[in-house]
Amino acid sequence: ALRQGNPELRIHYEYVPMKVEELETEVLSQVCGKVQSFGVNENEIKRVLQNYGFHKEYAAIQEDERAYTLYLGALKLFRHWGLERFHLHNLGYYVVVVAKPYPISPQKVRQACLYASAVNAIKAKYGGYVEPQKLAEVANWPLSKIGFEQLASFLRDMKQVDSQIDEEFLGEGIWEQEDHYVMIVPSHVIPNPVSTVGMGDTISSSSYLAELSS
Repeated sequence: ALRQGNPELRIHYEYVPMKVEELETEVLSQVCGKVQSFGVNENEIKRVLQNYGFHKEYAAIQEDERAYTLYLGALKLFRHWGLERFHLHNLGYYVVVVAKPYPISPQKVRQACLYASAVNAIKAKYGGYVEPQKLAEVANWPLSKIGFEQLASFLRDMKQVDSQIDEEFLGEGIWEQEDHYVMIVPSHVIPNPVSTVGMGDTISSSSYLAELSS
C-alpha cells in the first residue's frame, strides 16, 4: 500500500520489540522481505538473534559486546533477510552494513551517518524538535572516544580474518567485503542529555534520508 503511488519508494524499518514475542520472528521475516533498510540497537539485536536461533552470534555479543561481534550479528541478519542496508546504533558509534552494489558510495553513507550523529547530538542536548540552524554548533563538538576505540578494536579483530586490512582503516572506517561494505562510524556522545527518547529513530531516519538525498 505504501508503494501504490511510487513503486520505487525505499523503506526503512526501525525495530521495536513486540509485546507478543512469539509472533516477532514471523512478523520480522514478512516485513524485512519488503523493506530495504533495518535499524536496531546493541541490546535489541541480541533478542532478534536469539529468537531466530542464531545462538553463536548472540553469545558472542553477550560475552563481549564490541564493534566486531555486533558486525557479525548484523551481517547474519542482513544476509538472512536479504536487506540492502543494516544500521546498528550504539553509544558512541554506528555499525553499518550495505549490500554491493549500493546506490551511493560508502563514503556518502559514512557522511550520512555523521549528519545523523549531528542531528541526534542537538536533540540530546536541547530536546524537542531539531532546529536546522543549530546543526552548525556540532562542528565544534568532538566525536566520541568510544567510537575511535571501537575503530581500533575492529581493526585488530579483522586482521585475524583478513590480512588485507591495514592502518588506513582507522582514517576511513570503511572495509569492503565480497558482497557488502561495513562501516564503523564514531558518533557524538552528549553528557547529561535532556532527552534520550527516540534517539534510534532520529539516527536511522536522518542518516537514511541523507543517503537518499545524495
